[in-house]
Amino acid sequence: MENKLISIFSDCLGIAPGDVNDELNVMNCDSWDSVMQLTLVSEMESAFDIMFEPDDIVELTSFAAAKEIAARLGAK
Repeated sequence: MENKLISIFSDCLGIAPGDVNDELNVMNCDSWDSVMQLTLVSEMESAFDIMFEPDDIVELTSFAAAKEIAARLGAK
């Protein structure tokens, strides 16, 4: 699951896969804005066949949070 998430974040945010780590968050990534937030949600939902709730979208503020949310929603 983590490798797929790295690929999604790298592609969506336009950053190198090596720059995607648990420290990556909305505050330290210039390309991560509100539109990109929804793009990340959409890509994660498609890739993992999961459905975000509104609270999950609000909580998605870091790569570490993305891993936690995806796991909680049943991503494999």
